[in-house]
Amino acid sequence: MHPALDPANVANLPTQLRSIAENVLAGSIPAFRKLGSMLPVLPPSQAVHTLPCIFANLDSSRIPSVSELDSLLAGSRLTVVELGLHAATALAYFAKSSMIPADACPLIWSHLWMWMQFIFEYWEFLPANRVVNGGFTTTEFSRLQVLNIAKLCEHPPTMNAIRSSPGVPRILAMAWISTITNTHGYPERQVAEVCDIVLMLPPGPSTPAVFDEIVDGVGGSVDDLARTCAIHFARAAAYPRSDHIGRFLIAGLTFYDGAADPHPMRVAFRENSVAYSLTCAMLAVDHTAFKAELAFCLNHLTDMMEWSPGYPFVAQAIKAGLLRVIVKFVDSAKAGNRGDLPPSLIKILTEILPRAMVHYSVLRALRDKVGDAKQYASAFKINKSLLKAEWKDFVVLAETRLRFYDTWNGARSSPLACDNLKCQTIRPRREFRCCGLCRTTNYCSADCQSADWHTNHRESCGIFRQYKLESPDPFPIRDKSFLHALLTSDFLRLLPSIFIRQVIFMHAYPEEPFYTAWTYSDAHDPKIDVVPQRMVNGNSLDSYTRMVEGECLRAKESGGRMEVHVVYLHFGTEMKRLVIPMRARADTLHSARLSAVGQVPEAMTVGQVLPDVKAVLEEVMPELERGMSVIH
Repeated sequence: MHPALDPANVANLPTQLRSIAENVLAGSIPAFRKLGSMLPVLPPSQAVHTLPCIFANLDSSRIPSVSELDSLLAGSRLTVVELGLHAATALAYFAKSSMIPADACPLIWSHLWMWMQFIFEYWEFLPANRVVNGGFTTTEFSRLQVLNIAKLCEHPPTMNAIRSSPGVPRILAMAWISTITNTHGYPERQVAEVCDIVLMLPPGPSTPAVFDEIVDGVGGSVDDLARTCAIHFARAAAYPRSDHIGRFLIAGLTFYDGAADPHPMRVAFRENSVAYSLTCAMLAVDHTAFKAELAFCLNHLTDMMEWSPGYPFVAQAIKAGLLRVIVKFVDSAKAGNRGDLPPSLIKILTEILPRAMVHYSVLRALRDKVGDAKQYASAFKINKSLLKAEWKDFVVLAETRLRFYDTWNGARSSPLACDNLKCQTIRPRREFRCCGLCRTTNYCSADCQSADWHTNHRESCGIFRQYKLESPDPFPIRDKSFLHALLTSDFLRLLPSIFIRQVIFMHAYPEEPFYTAWTYSDAHDPKIDVVPQRMVNGNSLDSYTRMVEGECLRAKESGGRMEVHVVYLHFGTEMKRLVIPMRARADTLHSARLSAVGQVPEAMTVGQVLPDVKAVLEEVMPELERGMSVIH
């Protein structure tokens, strides 16, 4: 036994105190309570000699057996349980006062840990939890035991033993959630406690088993863990001036990538608005004093915004003040060089935000933030900063998309064209009925639905169903309608260059079916390519390939009133494809293309007669602008 834990040390105490300590050694509950009230006022030279009597009550041989526990549940009292509870709690005083000898830590831990497991496992059944300190709670007990663990972890061999003990992460996680949800007490102390609790956990978390224990400790599901992280960052936003706030922010990101299967955790982070809470905290904290910690947080926020589908995290961050966070970062480095800026900051401005600005939900979040951010940026003179060019490009694109957003949002109507190719009806979406099997095609009447079923849709319906099953629709209806409208607007705006590309293709490959591919990336204008149907990126059994082939066949049968577009969008780091047919009341555009191709002599290229090709388009352009295109 370690000398500091020898019961003979009690003889060194003054007479009255020695009598109390001896009674504690003998297992007296009243004596233990009296000693507990005296410890805070005892001189350290005396208090240290009471440690042996406290340690003696942590003898693991005193832990009740199952049969003893059964009798406890029948109503009897096991004094030893209350003594063990008192001892584990009193030990926290010695930990807090740094009176536990380092080389005694391994022995103390081996006894304490067995008691902690027992008490946490059977807490709700123990009568002791209702009588100690007039109503002791599991929250208070767990926080005190964290003090014990923290002190014992100062001894490296003991720390290794603690971290390798199954069950410790669960108790630490219980202490974490109980501390951040406690609205009473002293916030500064609670912030420091949370840092100690979370940062004592194994890095990573290091293994799936550790992660599972943490999940169990905060409630039992990854949704509970995500909710706890959101609360954690909300506390950071509430107390941004704490001296410990940098450590506190880092502690909250300990678990974000610890799951063996990351998808459920990412969904939980999205559903619990963790990106929103984290951004709020980053906005509240001083960017000069905690530059490194905030850069760490920004890197993790960037990762979240690149988790597929990406844009919901972007919308959350924008609502919370992401644009102001960007301005603060730029301001904190304005006297330095671009190397002082986190790479993730430039990535957000030049890649993530521009790519997300095709989504209705992102633009809705931006709607009330861009004007505020411009004023905020002006106050910080960001237009003269290291990122003035990137900031200007972002603002121009945002304002352009928001002007279209306002126009479209004010219309409150999404037109559709009847999918019976022999019908020319184009009406508001609400006046259509869709196929009940594939939920893809739309009809203005039952007669049109029946006619299309017998001529075309009987075969294509199965393809559409398979496509939706293999590629679950990632868009809310409002986002999808907005994207279709944006594509229509960009199609008309960029029609001269699209028209020339299509004519060049039709001249080079007569009778070859094609579709137009759009890639909305980080540029103001999408990248547009005319692609032969045979080069569709897939195989003959792939539902996407069959979808494009089917739509190209329908376009051929439409008499020039339909063409196929495939839109490529960034969903985080993934690319999603959306097949969009474009319908028109008349074959004006198709006829113009055929006429333009006819203007090119067989031995010449389109480039050689480009003025004639442009003249054909200019002639029909007024008619096209009056409402040629409707996307559905």
